[in-house]
Amino acid sequence: MKVCPRCGKNEREVPFIGFFCRECYLELNPPVEERTLEVKVCPTCGRMFLGKWTEPRLDSLTKWISRHVKASPDVTHPSITIAVTNEDETSFTFRGILTGVIGGTPLQYRFAGVVRKVKEQCPVCARRAGGYYEAVLQLRGKRWEELYRRVIDQLTREKDPKAFIAKEIPRKNGIDILLGSKKVAEKIGRRMRNIGATMKISHTLVTERDGRPITREYVALRLD
Repeated sequence: MKVCPRCGKNEREVPFIGFFCRECYLELNPPVEERTLEVKVCPTCGRMFLGKWTEPRLDSLTKWISRHVKASPDVTHPSITIAVTNEDETSFTFRGILTGVIGGTPLQYRFAGVVRKVKEQCPVCARRAGGYYEAVLQLRGKRWEELYRRVIDQLTREKDPKAFIAKEIPRKNGIDILLGSKKVAEKIGRRMRNIGATMKISHTLVTERDGRPITREYVALRLD
């Protein structure tokens, strides 16, 4: 009969893994590496880098933690469940459960961990802070103020992180809105045609990158 050399329990009382009872074996040989993870968090918009910059959602963070928590190679048929339990200014804490089999003995191992927040500005916020813009919405016409209100309303609804206003420049009979995205500028322009605005698109060369032209787009909208 096996007797655990650490706690004295025998195999009639508790399951064993090798020469130790399951509880003592797992205390001596944790099947999950309990280490501190790090995740980049943009201090400006709060987005997190989880393989790519993404909105700060707990379900996305949970999946990311699950991919970075590894079971010991001794565990067969491993399954890990993660739950984020707390968040403060510097970190997230989480708890997890590992189920699997070691040496023919089923196990359920509970563990905890920390994800430390590392502040790093995301590319979109860095561009915004640097005055970056890809397109200019040129609002003109007798009803340009109405056009402006509708454009701003559309921008507040836009989920694209590049749909930011870098700058607004008043013009005679209108205003120029410098936008972070060509795609968003065109989308809003097409929507404004539904209320009777006319739209013209033009481009200017800004620079070249790897032999490819980098252009800035001008979307001229007029509502009379």
